[in-house]
Amino acid sequence: MRFLKMFLSVLFFLGLASAGLSVTNYTVSKATFEPGDVGIATITITNPTGSARVTGISMTIFNPSDIIISSSPKLADIDSGGTAIVSLPVKIAQDAKPGIYLVNIDFTGFSTSTTGQNSVTNTVSIPFTVADIPIISMDAENDLISGVGNVSIKFTNNGGPASQMRVKLAGTTDIALFGSNEYFIGDLSNSQTINLALDGRSADDGPTDVPFIILYNDEIGTSHTDTITLRLTVKNDKLDLRFNQLSSIKTRTESALTLEVQNNGEPLSDVRISFTDSGFKLTESNEIKMGDLSANEKASATANVFPTLSP
Repeated sequence: MRFLKMFLSVLFFLGLASAGLSVTNYTVSKATFEPGDVGIATITITNPTGSARVTGISMTIFNPSDIIISSSPKLADIDSGGTAIVSLPVKIAQDAKPGIYLVNIDFTGFSTSTTGQNSVTNTVSIPFTVADIPIISMDAENDLISGVGNVSIKFTNNGGPASQMRVKLAGTTDIALFGSNEYFIGDLSNSQTINLALDGRSADDGPTDVPFIILYNDEIGTSHTDTITLRLTVKNDKLDLRFNQLSSIKTRTESALTLEVQNNGEPLSDVRISFTDSGFKLTESNEIKMGDLSANEKASATANVFPTLSP
């Protein structure tokens, strides 16, 4: 029994010694910093419920020379179950090299219990990512989508180097990339013009906002995703032809067929007519050539045919 009491006393003492300060969260004001940037690191410190009051709290900062922390706040005592928020002003050196830097911070205080005064310590390591961030923009050099066709888009990078760059379309539009879900561009340090095959057949005619998703890595390999919206115009050509038979023909007899075609839709060029039914054959060529047809224009042509269709 005496051994058990001593064992429990040791456990109780160790529990107090390890309790007192707990770093429960930290944040930095930017995911990626550029050389010369300033920001804030915020740290949340908690004294767990049931622990003794922690007094005389101090912090020791171990920071690399590229991450400048010029001052640190004074910390008040933290009661059991209490929380303190620590904010550290941070500046990135102008000549900082790309990379991920760790700032280590030791928090030390004292808690008083029936066993006396105990030192409590906790450490947090905060990473700071430093890189020259790419700045990507897009401009459409031709903004017309007609059915399926190429749209010339200029990609420009006014920031740090971008690698493994890809472009795709958001799923919120009737416009789609034709033949692929994603177009690979590669490295982009200045500007590059890409012909993107776009499919606008499911979209309504007229101006439309098309959201592009740009994915790329910066110079240290951190991935980024941007959404850039371009204003494009959809104009799908609609075929609207009306055919009139101006002559009669006899089955199983070569006859002269005269067809009149009226164009009720968009202007057409080099209109040609062929027949896919094996029971209706042109005898002198494979197609009837009608030429160009402007909107609302009529044209007629005559060709010899041999029909085997029933009357």
